[in-house]
Amino acid sequence: MAGEIRGAPRGMAAEIETARRLEEMVAGEMLMLLARDVARIGLPDRGWSRHTPPLMPTRPPTHRPIRYTVPQPSGKEDNRIRGRAHQTRRDRLYRRHPLCVMCEREEGRVTEAVEWDHIIPLWEGGLDVEANLQGLCRLHHLAKSRGEYKRRAAVKRAQRAATEFA
Repeated sequence: MAGEIRGAPRGMAAEIETARRLEEMVAGEMLMLLARDVARIGLPDRGWSRHTPPLMPTRPPTHRPIRYTVPQPSGKEDNRIRGRAHQTRRDRLYRRHPLCVMCEREEGRVTEAVEWDHIIPLWEGGLDVEANLQGLCRLHHLAKSRGEYKRRAAVKRAQRAATEFA
C-alpha cells in the first residue's frame, strides 16, 4: 500500500491516517477560532503559525482600580502646607511684600524676595503661618539657613551627649 505507515499493522494504517487528518483539521479550526477571538477582544496579531504559540490571557481582562497609598509620617510631626494651598499662599505673600526684608532693614537695598523663610524655624517650634514668614533674597536666605543649620547641629550634639552620659 502506498499510504501505509511504517511499523503499524496493515489494518490500522487507515485508522491512524484518519486520526492524523482529524487532528490537523481540529488544530486548524482551533487556530481560526483563536484568531477570531483575538480580533474580537483586540489583542495584537503576532502572525501566529503552528510553531509559535499564541499569547492568550487565561481569563478576560477585568478593571482593577489603582490603589494609592497615603504616605505615613516617619515619626516626625510635619504640619507644612503643601500643594495648591501653598502656591496660593506664596503668591499672596509675594504680592504683599515682594522685597527682601533683610536687605531693606540692614543695607537699605532694594532686592527682590525669591525665597520664603520661617522667622522662627519649624524645628524650634515656629508655626507654618503667614505671620511667621518673611521674604528673603537668595544671599540672605542662604546665610540665615546656614546659621540655623549650625545651631541645630549643636543642639543635636548636646542631646546626643546628654543621652550617652545619662
